[in-house]
Amino acid sequence: MALFTSADGKVEIGVWECTPGRFTADRSASSEFCHFISGLIEMTHADGSKVRLGAGDAIALPLRWAGLEGRMAGD
Repeated sequence: MALFTSADGKVEIGVWECTPGRFTADRSASSEFCHFISGLIEMTHADGSKVRLGAGDAIALPLRWAGLEGRMAGD
């Protein structure tokens, strides 16, 4: 759900939520900042390294960041 979009369309602020599962992350067209309110995610970077994040954590994904997949789980 978009809460704000800049006049030039380059900045969008919103809320995103998902159910547990797997998805491919592709940030080839934009950067992304995420602040996790609840749940747990394990992100696998293109180089194979992994990071686990949960409630209260934040991460910035730069333009052209490549991730193999994310796995969401409940609290």
